[in-house]
Amino acid sequence: MEVLEESKGQDNHILYHFNNEQTYIQNAVAFIKAGVKAGSPVLLVENDRHLLSIKQHLQEILSEKELANIHYSNNYDFYSATQSFDPDTIISYFKKTVEPYLNHGVPVWTWGLVEWGDEEDILDKIVLYENQVQSFTTDKGLISVCAYDSNLTPDGLEELLMKCHRVTLTDDLIKY
Repeated sequence: MEVLEESKGQDNHILYHFNNEQTYIQNAVAFIKAGVKAGSPVLLVENDRHLLSIKQHLQEILSEKELANIHYSNNYDFYSATQSFDPDTIISYFKKTVEPYLNHGVPVWTWGLVEWGDEEDILDKIVLYENQVQSFTTDKGLISVCAYDSNLTPDGLEELLMKCHRVTLTDDLIKY
């Protein structure tokens, strides 16, 4: 994936703000393939519709052994396990999920489509969550993409998200 080549490991907490679902799926597949080919386990946190499409593409290009390095999680379960978007709970679950690999010195790649229900103060919660992810990924050396559908992003969130990430990817642009 081009953004990983250009960032050269300087900052691997990447915001992906997408418009085109097909381009999004292609970029997710490319990211996962790159992670698996690099020998890393990949955690994919996605909605059911995208999971189905991404899995189909991956089955066409990866071996069974490579597919075994991909760990799937439904994003609703991941982000709303407590019936709300609670940053502390999400980060705790995230750490618990990836730390077994990190404890064995294995770099982990993560891709998460961040979605939420109708909640008050969601902007503050998302910023808190993203700042915690930034700190953890930097500290542990993870490569992590946080994806947001621009069609569902509330006014003002994109600007806040860009402050939490040093790299922003859109369907056709990379910003540092």
